[in-house]
Amino acid sequence: MTEWRRVEKQSIGKLSIGKVQHLTGLADRRPRVLPYTADHALHLFDLPLHHSDPFDRLILAQALGEKIPVVTADEKLSLYRGLRMVW
Repeated sequence: MTEWRRVEKQSIGKLSIGKVQHLTGLADRRPRVLPYTADHALHLFDLPLHHSDPFDRLILAQALGEKIPVVTADEKLSLYRGLRMVW
C-alpha cells in the first residue's frame, strides 16, 4: 500500500494505525518511492475495466508497467493478466 493510500484509508476509518506506528513501520521497512510517470498513465488505456476504483487502477497501471507485484487481498485484481499479487 502506498503512503498516500495508507493515509487515505486511515482518514476514512478503514485502517486502525496511529501516526507514530506508521512512522515506525516506514523507518523499519525503508520503502523506496517510485515516481508515477506518463508511461504509467498510458498503461491505463490498456486496462480492462475489472475494477472501478481509480486509485487502484493507477496502482495497477504502474505495477504492470514496472512488472512489480501488488500487495493486496482484493481478489478482483487477479482478473488482470500479468499482474503478480502478494498477500
